[in-house]
Amino acid sequence: MRLNRILLVLGLLSVSAPMAQAQRDPISRLEAARAANPRNVAALRALGVAYFKANRFADARTVLDQARAVDPRDGVIALYAGIEPVGGDMNNIIPQMASTYLGPILICVFFVMIIGSLSSTADADLTALASITMADIYGQNIAGKKNANPRTMLLVGRLTMVGAVAAALGFASMQFTILDLLVFVGALWGALVFPVIASFYWNRVTNVAFSVAVVLALACFIPVRFERVDLSGGLGTVVDVLSVVGIGVVLGLMAFGFFGTRVALVVGSIATLASAPFAIGFLHTYPVLSGSLVAYAVSTVVCVALTFLNKTKRFDFDLIRERTGEFDPVDPHDSTHPEISVDTAELNRVLEEGAAHAGLSGRTSSHTDKENS
Repeated sequence: MRLNRILLVLGLLSVSAPMAQAQRDPISRLEAARAANPRNVAALRALGVAYFKANRFADARTVLDQARAVDPRDGVIALYAGIEPVGGDMNNIIPQMASTYLGPILICVFFVMIIGSLSSTADADLTALASITMADIYGQNIAGKKNANPRTMLLVGRLTMVGAVAAALGFASMQFTILDLLVFVGALWGALVFPVIASFYWNRVTNVAFSVAVVLALACFIPVRFERVDLSGGLGTVVDVLSVVGIGVVLGLMAFGFFGTRVALVVGSIATLASAPFAIGFLHTYPVLSGSLVAYAVSTVVCVALTFLNKTKRFDFDLIRERTGEFDPVDPHDSTHPEISVDTAELNRVLEEGAAHAGLSGRTSSHTDKENS
């Protein structure tokens, strides 16, 4: 059964990839939508943003000016129409906005905040990646918990950090757009967040449910986010429905963190029903937002569905300590080691007997001294 599910997922992915490549060029499709309805603000906005991302700034300015004439209050149109990145590099937009609208002191604060956040995030991610590699991959699966050498584990962790930094430098040299990378990382977290949280609290979640949910969520996010599929017809409605479900998932997870499962289900249901009349029909015109929401929705729906199919398997959370215990050898003289337990009642009894014996010996010694005198 597990093999069948994996083969099914691989088959879906192999079919979806050619379909995505067979779609028409997004700019050509948006130009056709603009030609069909020249005063449609959503079509003009989407085409202008697509021109902007393709570095066709003159075309973008013309189309966005047309859209702003139809709807002067649209903030997205005003943003793209009013800023042209220096050197045609999209990564210059945020520094340009900071230098334009912030004073010298706030600019310093702005860059300190950016450097601080990047440093803390990089430190935490490198540490987590090194820990996963040396403990889970090497310690548990390659060497085995009983045969793992702590010194080798430490070396594996350090080499993992070096490799991760080298990969990061490689990605940085490719000059990807920062906003696109941030959105992609956010969608990756959107595909992971529900399966990860559910795995901590729901003992019916299986490895298949977790893995399939994450893979399918990413497979749905990529074509929607990068506009590799035509969202103008029925598929756009499907994306809108999934995006509405994603809104409920996001708000439900936030409520779960503060109030628990029941409140989370109520909040998620209300958010989904309340946003449906307003979101369905136009949300697919914002591929960045709808792609991330689709990732949340697909991962949640698939994970829940496959978990409900699990009728017999239950995960014993007590096994976590056995599977993720310490790899260092036990020191019998180390009373702080978790494997050495102390019976508090027995310890108190021994101390009381010792105190009573000491008191009796003191009285006997005093009586003997008086007799000798």
